Amino acid sequence: REEIAIKEKRLAQASYKLGQLEAQIASMVPMLEFEKQQKLLAASNEEYEKKLAEYSSWLDQKEEEKQHLNMLIKQLDEDLHMEKVNKWVYAVILYVLVMGFILIWVALKFI
Repeated sequence: REEIAIKEKRLAQASYKLGQLEAQIASMVPMLEFEKQQKLLAASNEEYEKKLAEYSSWLDQKEEEKQHLNMLIKQLDEDLHMEKVNKWVYAVILYVLVMGFILIWVALKFI
């Protein structure tokens, strides 16, 4: 009888230990899935960071191009303004010369 009680006690302990191991294994499977998901997330984040760096570089390049084009537009605007001023200066000089020639012609005709 004592021997049976000892064996039953050992059987109960073994059954309890088996239940604990089953619980650990059950929790390990989701842990493996969790680790797999973490690796996928890390890879996704790495790819995201890589794309973000590429787009940031592209955006910086476009910003530099925009600044360069704005500088060219400003320079062309200044050049256009100077050409307009030059046009008026030439027109005034031409007007003065034509009027001077007319006055000289009239003066010579009546002298």
